[in-house]
Amino acid sequence: MIKKPIISFVGYSNSGKTTLICKILNILSKDYKIAVIKHHGHFANKSSKDKIKDTDKFLLAGAKKVFLLIGDKSPENIINMLNKKNIDLIIIEGFKNFSYPKFYVKREEIKEIDYNLDNLVGMITDDITGLGYDNVWFNIDDIKGIINFIRCRFLKGE
Repeated sequence: MIKKPIISFVGYSNSGKTTLICKILNILSKDYKIAVIKHHGHFANKSSKDKIKDTDKFLLAGAKKVFLLIGDKSPENIINMLNKKNIDLIIIEGFKNFSYPKFYVKREEIKEIDYNLDNLVGMITDDITGLGYDNVWFNIDDIKGIINFIRCRFLKGE
């Protein structure tokens, strides 16, 4: 079984992960079949009749398949299933403590990063001061640069 490439986007709540993934999907889904797995840390009982769910946003942006995992469930079963499907890339939002290749989406007002740094590919941020990491970084508005990096590293090989 061929393992599909995985890229994870992690960061604190409201850092822009969902918006960023949707922008990426809008472009990459024209050429690739992409599945998205979203991690929600806990069940939230919010009234959201008027709010579009993140999973719906991913589908509207072009994802072929979208999965939502709540709590401490592992995405491994879904990843194993997707490895058998006609999917070119798996994007994960969350699962910050797992060691999937990941980008941290960091905003200027958040100074600390308290996550598993294993397999950190790079930073996506609006604040380049004091990053202190030896990884690539992108401005959060550089969608073209982020997509080119994903194409080169994850979709055509390194």
